[in-house]
Amino acid sequence: MGNEELTDASLMQLGAEGNLRDVDLGLCHMMSDRTPEALSGLPHLKSLSLSWCYSITDASLKSLARSKTLAKLLLGGCEKLTDEGVCALAGMQNLEWLELPEFGAITDVAISALANAPKLSSLRLSNLQSVTDAGMVALQSASNLRTLRIDGASSITMEGVEKLHEVLPDCRIKFGSWESPQVASV
Repeated sequence: MGNEELTDASLMQLGAEGNLRDVDLGLCHMMSDRTPEALSGLPHLKSLSLSWCYSITDASLKSLARSKTLAKLLLGGCEKLTDEGVCALAGMQNLEWLELPEFGAITDVAISALANAPKLSSLRLSNLQSVTDAGMVALQSASNLRTLRIDGASSITMEGVEKLHEVLPDCRIKFGSWESPQVASV
């Protein structure tokens, strides 16, 4: 059975598996917000991929924001997500790696909230047309950010990215075909 055929009924059983650390539910098209809600209580969950799970909404992110252990969350292709759900993730104490969904309704509001996520070190923004240079200014306060990948974001300029890199020289930024220069170790 491929992931495309898995439903909430079969996936809800994962919520009872207390030792799960890494869960890849990518392409589970028949899954709803009920499954991420069940997974949010897993005591050892470190990594979760919900990439291309088209049915999940901000309710899933609000549930996952309660996780005390989740460090890596992949949301590529989850187009129903908005600022509201992403802002809920910003309060997660252990979130280190976040991949935001392509074409989601995500703006500088969410990016500003993520700038305050205490451990966020890796962030991917892809085809988010409502994220602008104002979002890059907000990220200047994300002192733990070490990797930022930006693809297809037509409202972000090279100037905005360069200013961000000036403030966060230890952050490796990939913006389209441009990559920030490596900082020499002392």
